[in-house]
Amino acid sequence: MASRFGDGIPAEVKQAQFERAEIRNRLRREFQRKVHNPYVQGLVEDPAVLRWSNARANAYQYFRATPKTSFLGFLCIIGPPVALYKLFSYDRKRREHNYATGVQKRPHTLLSG
Repeated sequence: MASRFGDGIPAEVKQAQFERAEIRNRLRREFQRKVHNPYVQGLVEDPAVLRWSNARANAYQYFRATPKTSFLGFLCIIGPPVALYKLFSYDRKRREHNYATGVQKRPHTLLSG
């Protein structure tokens, strides 16, 4: 026999999910009513946008340095310049070796004379 949706979930969990869904729907209806009201006199503020902007404004007050954030900061700040230095130095050494062994001729530029 096919099982129905929600089998095996305790009644307390179902009740809590139902209550949260009711709260979300009530907030959604209230916000839609405010947005579509033609007689509104002020600004209709979205609470989610307010929470997001507040979190962005106060991010440094709640930041905590952990080994993970320290490693990511090191990787993002120090990693790219070191990687570019290694890449360019390897390429330069390879070209100089090719010039010295005669595999490749040095290109003529206006400044080389």
